[in-house]
Amino acid sequence: MGSSRGVGHIHCLSLYGILGFCSMVVQSLLVREFLVVVYGTELSLGLLFSSWLLWVAIGAEIGAHIAPRVRNAVVSFSLWLIAVACLLPIQVLLIRSTHFLLRTPHGEFPPPLPMALHMLFVLSPFSTAVGFTFPLGVRLYREAKRVTPRPVALIYMVEAVGSFIGGCMFTFLLVRMLHPCLLISMVSLMLCLASASLLWCAFANSSFRSLLCVIALMPAVLQLVFASKFERATVTLRWNSFGTGNELLLNFDSPYQNIAIGKRLDQYSLFCDGHFVTSFPDEYTNASLAMLLVAEAKKPSNVLVIGNGLEGLLSQLLKAGIKHVDYVQTDPLLIDAMMPFLSPPDKEALRTGRIKLLHADGRRFVRETKKHYDLIFLHLGDPSTAQLNRYYTVEFFELVKKKLKEDGVFALHITGSESYFGEALASYVGSIYHTLKASFRHIAVSVGETTFMFAATRQGVVTESPEELMSRVMRIANPAQQKIRHTISVVTMPPQILLTYFPPLRSQWFHAEMVRLSEKLDAKSKLLNSDLHPVSYFYYLRLWLHKSHPQVMAKVDAWLKDYGRRLLLALLLFIAVLFAGDLLIAQVALSFGRYLEGTVKRSSLLAASFAGLAAMGLELLLLVAFQSLHSSLYQMVGALVATFMFGLAVGSMLMGQLQKRMNKGWHASIILSIISLSVALFSFLIPSILASVSKLHDIPLLLSFFLLLAISGLLTGMALPAAVGVYYVAMHTYDEQALTHSAGKVDRADHLGASIGALITPVVLLPSFGLRRTCFIIGTLNVIAAVAVLCSSLVLLRRIKVSTGSEKDDTLPHSL
Repeated sequence: MGSSRGVGHIHCLSLYGILGFCSMVVQSLLVREFLVVVYGTELSLGLLFSSWLLWVAIGAEIGAHIAPRVRNAVVSFSLWLIAVACLLPIQVLLIRSTHFLLRTPHGEFPPPLPMALHMLFVLSPFSTAVGFTFPLGVRLYREAKRVTPRPVALIYMVEAVGSFIGGCMFTFLLVRMLHPCLLISMVSLMLCLASASLLWCAFANSSFRSLLCVIALMPAVLQLVFASKFERATVTLRWNSFGTGNELLLNFDSPYQNIAIGKRLDQYSLFCDGHFVTSFPDEYTNASLAMLLVAEAKKPSNVLVIGNGLEGLLSQLLKAGIKHVDYVQTDPLLIDAMMPFLSPPDKEALRTGRIKLLHADGRRFVRETKKHYDLIFLHLGDPSTAQLNRYYTVEFFELVKKKLKEDGVFALHITGSESYFGEALASYVGSIYHTLKASFRHIAVSVGETTFMFAATRQGVVTESPEELMSRVMRIANPAQQKIRHTISVVTMPPQILLTYFPPLRSQWFHAEMVRLSEKLDAKSKLLNSDLHPVSYFYYLRLWLHKSHPQVMAKVDAWLKDYGRRLLLALLLFIAVLFAGDLLIAQVALSFGRYLEGTVKRSSLLAASFAGLAAMGLELLLLVAFQSLHSSLYQMVGALVATFMFGLAVGSMLMGQLQKRMNKGWHASIILSIISLSVALFSFLIPSILASVSKLHDIPLLLSFFLLLAISGLLTGMALPAAVGVYYVAMHTYDEQALTHSAGKVDRADHLGASIGALITPVVLLPSFGLRRTCFIIGTLNVIAAVAVLCSSLVLLRRIKVSTGSEKDDTLPHSL
């Protein structure tokens, strides 16, 4: 039978580092896969992280009960690793078949509740294993070391270091070299090698150990052999589950998004992160749009187009008399992907020298360019993600205004309605309109299923009069009046088509609706879309869910309106009163000579759970803010999360060193309360810090987010070992089983709090309360935890004095 005696403590630590590495690579990969099936919506990541952390908490709870009792920790650890390696490809398969399994109609968002249950099921194997191995790892290390040198902080630190390395390698190396299924196979190979190394050491005296190692490696070998075929099959399955009816021609991951191109008859369709972007060729739509843009801008000669347009609009703008077009596309691989499928006229237009393709972030280009334009057209569609929403904020509109000529025009388009605005659609369209109105005094609106908005700083430039627009077109199209070599063909595209953009009375109805909405809602707080308060993003997601699931969303809206905020505030008050009562009972019990250790334990678990909630909530807030300000979350998610894990490692190391210097049990409670207060202070400061960071650009901006995530991780990394110390001291039974039990309990509380934070922060708190109030709520919870822990230290002191009359027996055990 195998024994842990053959496994050295360095070996144990290296295995936990490998587990941290694999965990981060898998998590980063699943984030990218998940973004595709939810159409790139970053707020939905809360669902993934919440499910992940919930299963880690469950695994830690199971481990806390089983690890001390398991007969052979080495064999158990090995079997867990092999099982996880086998299940990883199935997780990818289940995520890619999400729309098929949930029977989601084409273009609709998956139902929230079935989606949550689906993600819970998909993420359960790996996450449970990660949670289970923490208390098991504590036991393995202690058995291998044969002494008691505080393994909790050390194991936590090693796992975090492995996660940091994994996140960095994923972002800067692995994701650029390997397709997802090959990457999963590599992770499986690492896990199987780790399992085989354990079995090799544990069964050193067995003649079957070579065979056991070969068996342990078989799952990874099979995955490597069939990785490419599995990749093609599952990508095709995901494509078919979207229900587009197109034949898949191309699919790959760029640093910014997943790109797919399909074909149906003679039409090509472009999809980014599963979301439909455009179909081409479509000469009629692009020609009419070009005519509308040229008419609104009077006599444009120099135009900037941001986003789409390569598929036909650029060539039509040249035909409409534009002398030069700057076309800005953030993702250069998107241009390369579309080039082979463009029509010959569109390819020819790109060779004229009048179109300049610029591979740059659109927002950064507008900020840094020295040029001024007659027309800037934002051709991106709706702000369906934080990455797109950054182009619809008051900050971006102010940048655009500075780059327009005196009579310049800024144009954009979003989803709208021809005749009726429900509350969800009115709030969404109104947020864009009022944000635009805050920067531009004069706005003309073409109302329809696709609503166009044209903005200018001077009166008389933009108009809602189709007669005036037709007059402008005719002047441009008549070579006798305007000497332009490429003119609008009035035969193939008559100016009368402009009548369809501005039907009688529709514009008046729209402006009346906007006035009514601004009177109903406080425009400054509810309708202005900004980088740090992306209300248009929230309103669009709400609109999308209303279209997909109207009955469910109607009930959710009614509940949030009537009870949501009051219930949340009541919950905070209830938690405070509950723990105040608990501490009061403990103090009274001590007066009668009874020690209620559960009070101290509960305070440590409360601090761990609220620290986890703050860590995950603030991490998601920072990730969404990063996407809004820097726009490369898809590319940088691994490095960003790895930086958080690096903070965890440093925090664990610092706490481990600090615990060595503590010689009184109640010192642990004091330290934990200070950490909780630090988390609260950091939460309170986040809005002000982000307001300052938003003024930075490029490298300084990137480094600022890395620093904020590292600080958040550092505070959390200190909180977990500190909470284990308080829980362990409260047990007053200082042995291996007590330590393993304490580690599992606190780890479970930490991940359970993090799971709740990941779920409610982006889904409930941020849309309902905004950034500042959300951070205040998170900080307040940690203040409550700090007070509870601080009072529990008084319980510990009084317990000692009641039982011994002094503090001499309050010596902290050196076994954490």
